Amino acid sequence: QGSFGEESLKSLLKDAGFVEGKNFKVQQTASNEEGLVRPDYIVETSDGGKIVIDSKVPIHHFQGAVKEQDQDKKKELMKRHAEAVLKHAKDLGAKKYPDYFKGSPDFTVMYLHNVALFIAAVEEKPDLVEQAMKMKVIICPPSLVYATLKTVMLAMKERDIEKNAERILDAATDLHKRLKTFWGHLQKVGSGLSTAVRAFNSARGSWETRLMPKAREFEKLNTITKNEGIKELNMLEEMPVQSEESEDNQNLNEG
Repeated sequence: QGSFGEESLKSLLKDAGFVEGKNFKVQQTASNEEGLVRPDYIVETSDGGKIVIDSKVPIHHFQGAVKEQDQDKKKELMKRHAEAVLKHAKDLGAKKYPDYFKGSPDFTVMYLHNVALFIAAVEEKPDLVEQAMKMKVIICPPSLVYATLKTVMLAMKERDIEKNAERILDAATDLHKRLKTFWGHLQKVGSGLSTAVRAFNSARGSWETRLMPKAREFEKLNTITKNEGIKELNMLEEMPVQSEESEDNQNLNEG
């Protein structure tokens, strides 16, 4: 029953979108101070944890009950089947698989590859699921395992999207900081240029009003032609644009 259950579980995992070696591993060995374990399957969760799944549920009593014609014997075999399922759950709980895998949820999934196995056991022991949960074991028929694994897979995808969104946000934040720093450098350059232009125009004004007239008189006295004389200094009219600096700075600070 173990081999069939393992193959059934592998097919179910693949149908749920999991990839062997990436999202789940088969017969992965783990150890701690208590010893060595090798569960059937390990499914990785979105946060790096691991869900342990066991698929070796004994089914020989159930098979015997299905073939048995005598109703009393059938009833007895079904009762033994329920007891065997509960015992297996107890054994799984005693192994404490989650202790061997860092980040593992505090439970082990016990996979029943046929829903009839689950129903028959619950009919004989209505509190079977509750008893197993007390031992930190979740008994799951295929339909429940499938739903659980699809939920885990969705969480993985959402986790990837969340990570990408975080990276984009980090990049945008870093770009904003760099733009703000660059804007500060431009502001300093603009201020320096404005100061330089004002200083140049002031010096030019002094030149034109105080020095240039005397230079012209000297040129006339020495018969220097206009082409040979001192050229006029043109005023610098283009100034760094300042009108949007405050608004841009505010936008960068608020961005």
